[in-house]
Amino acid sequence: MAGRRRPIALVWAAYTAFRLLLFAVPFLLIWGLSGNPTLSAVAAAAIGLALSVILLRVQREALARALGERVESRRPRSDEAAEDDRLDAQNESPKESTRP
Repeated sequence: MAGRRRPIALVWAAYTAFRLLLFAVPFLLIWGLSGNPTLSAVAAAAIGLALSVILLRVQREALARALGERVESRRPRSDEAAEDDRLDAQNESPKESTRP
């Protein structure tokens, strides 16, 4: 998926939906078997956490990458970096020769 940039809201929504699913399924199963909602919530949280660490690595990395890109795009550039970019662009452009 290199080169493709997805909107941060889509990446966040997918990761959140998977995390909720990994909590809800064990919660409902344990609650149905035990009838105790407190025990079900605690056990489902532990199971959901373990499964999300194992199964959602790709989504977690995509979210971290999207957040990092957003932070970098909003970070103010220093004057030195802007000047370096301008000088690099001048050095890369073909120079016109005044000699015949």
